[in-house]
Amino acid sequence: MTTVFDKKENCSGCGVCKAVCNENAVTMQQDSFGFYYPQIDTKRCVLCGKCRNSCHFINKSVSRNLFESVFAVQSKNAEVLKKSQSGGLFAELAKSILNSGGAVYGAAFNDLFEVCHIRIESENQLYKLQGSKYVQSKTEDIFRTVKGDLDNGMQVLFSGTPCQIAALYSYLGQKNELLYTVDIVCHGVMAPALWKNYLDFIRKKYGEITRADFR
Repeated sequence: MTTVFDKKENCSGCGVCKAVCNENAVTMQQDSFGFYYPQIDTKRCVLCGKCRNSCHFINKSVSRNLFESVFAVQSKNAEVLKKSQSGGLFAELAKSILNSGGAVYGAAFNDLFEVCHIRIESENQLYKLQGSKYVQSKTEDIFRTVKGDLDNGMQVLFSGTPCQIAALYSYLGQKNELLYTVDIVCHGVMAPALWKNYLDFIRKKYGEITRADFR
């Protein structure tokens, strides 16, 4: 077995195949556009099939209940609204989880302004997860970290694209009452290579970048 997917368009680059591989045979590699796709090291692979069995594109095993009610929500905190771009619901949910001693996961910029999923435990770090980031985020070993928190009895809030949420549920294999997830409305993500090229252009024209905002 040399690939996880049969067709490249049936892979979202969520990284769950990497997370479930006990042999560390799966790595996430960038293609020419900068999108992350799994590659299998055939020397490490033991043909267990876990990577393909965990793929929500292949097995369609993730089932979700239909919505019974729909609500429009907006934070009453003016400062939260300034920092948010969808009414501040995520921030309010995150504060509730953090104040109860839980952990919150979401997309953030690293020092190079690459987008990656991180874990926070305090409200003063919440700003890192706020704001839209229209670039594919690196999940790395985040699913394993989430499972570790849940196994330790912590409440967890995880925000991501629908494919990342599906990947998390696929990785965990069963529902957990301590886990709360927030799917963002996704119309597709920008190529990371295009984002990198734009940042390089801005640095060359204006100097060092200190902050990025998509709106």
